[in-house]
Amino acid sequence: MDGKGGPVYGVGAVSELKRHPVYHPPLGDLDRQVYTLNPLNAQLNYVDTPKQELREFFGRFQSGLIARTQILADFVRTDERFASWTPDLTAASLEPLGAWFMSNVQTRPCTEAEMFAMASKLAYASEVSKSTLTDQTYSIAADIGIYFARVLMRLHPHLQWQLPLGSKHFVDYGQPVLRGFPTGALLNPVRISTNVAYGIASGMPCASRLRELVDRWSSHAEAPHTGSQGQGS
Repeated sequence: MDGKGGPVYGVGAVSELKRHPVYHPPLGDLDRQVYTLNPLNAQLNYVDTPKQELREFFGRFQSGLIARTQILADFVRTDERFASWTPDLTAASLEPLGAWFMSNVQTRPCTEAEMFAMASKLAYASEVSKSTLTDQTYSIAADIGIYFARVLMRLHPHLQWQLPLGSKHFVDYGQPVLRGFPTGALLNPVRISTNVAYGIASGMPCASRLRELVDRWSSHAEAPHTGSQGQGS
C-alpha cells in the first residue's frame, strides 16, 4: 500500500494490468475456511494515522510474523502439487512458492470510486486500470512478503525491521521495512510481493521472480551497515 493507504504497486505493473486485465472468480467456501485473511494487511491511511497507532500496528505486525507464515504454509499445502512445501526460510523455498503464487493471484473489476481515486493520483491524464487485486490476493501477497523478509533475515541476521516515521513524503512512511543494507536502502517486502502479484495478474511469467529478487537483495546485504538510515521511527 502507498502512503495514502492504497495498494502498493509499480507503474509498470499497473500499465501491464491495464493492457491485459484478468478476472478470476472468488474462491469457494472451503478455501475461505483454510485461509484466514491477514489482519496486518490493513488499508491504513498512513499519512493521516497518528504515529502511536502506527507504532501499535507495527508491534502487532512483528508479533504475528511466525503465525502468518504458518497460515500461508497450510494454505499452500492444500494444493497437492505443493503438499510437501516447507517454509524452511531458504532462498530455494521461494521457487515453489513463486510457482504456487502464479496460480493464486485473483483480480476483480474496479469500482467507479476506485477508478476515480486512481485517476486523481495521476500526474498526467491516462487511462486507469479497470481491474485490481482481490482482498485475498492482497493478503496472500502480504504473507509472502513477510516470508520473503524472513528468508532475507535468516541469510543476513544483521537485517532488522524498522518503522519509518520521518518524512511523510517518504513512499514507505508508516510501513514495516527492512534496514541494514550497506547503501542505507530500506526494503518494503510487502510492496515487492504485491508488485509480483500485479505482474502475475498482467500475464507476466513470474514463477521465479521471488527467488530472483531475494538473490538480488541478498547481494546488497552482504555486510552490516552501522550508519544512519535517515528515516527515524
